[in-house]
Formats: sequence, structure tokens, C-alpha cells
Amino acid sequence: MTTVCRICAGTGRTAGLSCRTCQGTGTTEVGGGGGNCFLCDGTGLYVRYRVDASGAKHAYREEVCRTCDGTGNRAPSSRDETLAT
Repeated sequence: MTTVCRICAGTGRTAGLSCRTCQGTGTTEVGGGGGNCFLCDGTGLYVRYRVDASGAKHAYREEVCRTCDGTGNRAPSSRDETLAT
């Protein structure tokens, strides 16, 4: 089942960047990976990075993944909305 990715408003882009949650597509496939949250890699934590002038990434903060309610799985209350066709 294909659903609209709410974090990217179905466009695949957020704030001018590709939407990592939906891999730039605006939609995500449901039911294939046990419900793991791609943004948090199934861990329930999201690591924020800074990129220096040389292009190297440096982690500077870990956050609980709200999209996945901190479990690594999608929360029922924050599921992506079904794409109406």
C-alpha cells in the first residue's frame, strides 16, 4: 500500500531538501519492513549532524524520533495518511 508522507506533505521535499523519510518520493511503502521507521533506522533515535567545510558529518545531538514515537516503529497516532485516488 502506498501512503502519502506527511512530513514532506506528499511532495518528497521539505525545506528545499529531499525528504529522507520518504527517500525523496513523497510516498512510502507500508507493510514491507515490519513498520520500521526509515528516518530512525528502526532504533527510535534520530541523530542530528553538522557538516563542516570539508563535507565531513559530525553528530551533535540525539533525539527521540517523534515520527516513530521513540520505539523504532511507526506510532498509530502519527501514521502517514492513505493516498486517496
